[in-house]
Parts: sequence; C-alpha cells; structure tokens
Amino acid sequence: MRGQTTLRLFLAIVVLLLGLGAATVAFAQSGSVHVVRPGDTLSGIGRSYGVSPAMIASANGIANPDRIFVGQKLVIPTSEPGAGTVHVVAHHMVGRGETLYSIARRYGVTLQQLAAYNNIADPNRILVGQMLRIPPPVNVTPIPTIVTPAPTVTPLPMPTPAGCQCEAIVIQEPTQRMTVTSPVTVVGLGSGFEQTVVVAVLDGSGGQIGLAPATVVGEYGQQGTFTATVPFEVPANSQLGRIQVWSESPRDGAIEHLNSVTVMIQGLDLDALLADLADAVVARDYAALIDVMGDPFQLSHYRSEGVSLAPAQVIERLQEDYLGPGAPYLDFSVNARDLLGDRVSFGPDIVHVVYSPRWGQNAADDAFLLIGDVAGRARWVGMLYVPEALIDYR
Repeated sequence: MRGQTTLRLFLAIVVLLLGLGAATVAFAQSGSVHVVRPGDTLSGIGRSYGVSPAMIASANGIANPDRIFVGQKLVIPTSEPGAGTVHVVAHHMVGRGETLYSIARRYGVTLQQLAAYNNIADPNRILVGQMLRIPPPVNVTPIPTIVTPAPTVTPLPMPTPAGCQCEAIVIQEPTQRMTVTSPVTVVGLGSGFEQTVVVAVLDGSGGQIGLAPATVVGEYGQQGTFTATVPFEVPANSQLGRIQVWSESPRDGAIEHLNSVTVMIQGLDLDALLADLADAVVARDYAALIDVMGDPFQLSHYRSEGVSLAPAQVIERLQEDYLGPGAPYLDFSVNARDLLGDRVSFGPDIVHVVYSPRWGQNAADDAFLLIGDVAGRARWVGMLYVPEALIDYR
C-alpha cells in the first residue's frame, strides 16, 4: 500500500512539472512589424494579427491607444498556439547621457545585438527620448520549476529626461480638429538633422497640398522649438485633413520621426456657393445674386473686351439686358472649360467655370459664370456672355 502511495505522489509531481513548463514566459526570437497606414487604428491592427490592442500597446510602450501615427512602426507581439507561451518585447527610452553601449550592458546584451534589433546603422547616433526594443538574451532556455504563485508585477514607469516631451516630435499648434486656413502656422518641439524638420499639409484624400521646412531652435542635436508658416492650396470644400511634421535621415533622406494632428481645412465652400447661385439665377433673386458676388465683378462679351463693375451695376445690366424673359439655369453636366476649349483663357484666380444656357430675350444666349477665390471663399466674380449669333462651340 505504501509503495502505491509513493508511486501516485511521484506521478502527480511529474504532471505538475509538465504543466508549469508549458506556461513559462519566454522572449520573442522574432516578431512582426506593422507600419501604420492612413485610417489604421490599434483595434483594427489587432484584429488583423489576431492579438488584442492592449498587447500591442504594451509591447510598444503606448500610453494612449487612440494615439498612433501614419508611418509609426509597431511591434506585433505573438503567442504560440496551444503552448501558452507569450512572447514579450522589452522597451527602453533613451535618457540624457546614455549610449547604446551603456544600455546594452544594462540589459545584458551586446552592442551589436541592440543595434541590429533596432536597425541602427550608426551606434554612436541615438536621440534622447528614442524608444529602443531590447532583444532577448542569447541561448535563454526556460527551465520548468515548481514555484508558488507570484504577485502581479506592475512595470515601473520609463525615465523621463529633463525637458523631454516623450516624443521626438510634438505638435503644439494647431490642436486636434482645429479649423485652419492658408497659410497655417505650425508650432511645436522637435529635433532633426541640421536642426531642420519638415512640415506638410494633407487634404482629406491624403494628398499633399502644402510643404515647408522649419528650423529647430535649441541646443544642437537636442529637442528644441520650431515654428513654420505653411501656405497650401485651398481645397474646393472644407474637409478633415492632417498636419504632419517629420525629421529626415542624414543617410538617405528617409523619414526618421513623424507626428501628425487631424485638422479641419477651411475650403472655398464651392458647393454651397454654386447651390446658392443656381437658386438665385433661376428665381431671378437679385438680392441673393449680390450676396454671392465678388467686388469688383468682371462682365465680358464673347470675342470682346470686358469691363469691371460694382455688383450693383452688374445687377442693373442683368435686369435690363441679360436675364430677360428667358429661363436660364446652371448646367452642371457640362464641363465649361472643355466646351470652350482654347477659344478663351482664364486667369489663375478663376477656380471654376459654370455653363449656363437659355439667357436673353429669346432664351437662346449662353453665359459662362466665373467663380474665383476671394479671401479664401468662393465668390461669383465674373460672367462671359455669349449671344446666340456668336455661339461657335456647340
């Protein structure tokens, strides 16, 4: 009986050892890296790789899961199916006075391992506030042991260097979803090669509509202040866009550090102007027409010189000669510039041309309504009137 009891105890210990060995925590020998694209969220990235957003945030030292940036490289932690083994990646934020060699010694890895793990070509060039991934020690083999349950370990906060904003580039102005007009002033903190960062304005489709360099003011190679005034091409309509700021690598010009903020880009509000103009023309609402006019207004006849008039003078001409008993309307199905071809050229201040038929006493004349940019807003700034006898384009 005593022999059977001893055998059962031995088998129980073996089973316990095997169970604990399967749950041992190990270092990741390799991992996926995801480069953040426009529209990415931590939740969406997590779903793509089959891991939770919290694991990705923890593995990359992200305090706010809602704050990631286009171009940011994220390490994706993984787990071995069925093995219960979690791959953990340690991180270290570079402090003032630290070198890659001192950090490597601190974590028990070689300088070459640490540089290769972070794709650092020059081990002598690291930045205060830079986040480093720490590679696992070589030849670490987890040994199953019988242990008592350990208390939950709360990671210590990473050291914050004096004056560090915890990001290589910080955008202070404009703030999130602020409405901006051209030119936009961008203020922040950053560091970059030859004390320079680049500031860009992107429209709602991600297209670049403005670009300017900015000089970093401060100790060379350290984080300092920058201010940039960036003119940009005003879009036809207001839309969400982005302000991006980045530093470039001295080796190949590639982006090293990037930050961005979502803003509302004030457009010309062209669609609203065209809707108001179309309603006013059809209704012959002269007060509404004055409201959408630019001052001065250019009134021209086809094949003739134009005159510059005040809006009130234009309204008198419209009442006496042009609108008449016809039934004019704005035909948005016709590309007015293509219809005219090279017969007429418009200046760069004309942002849009609208074809409008059925003008005049017999409703047989045409008009081309010219829309311009007046102080950042779309306005009706001119009209090219074409009597029936001169129409040669249709």
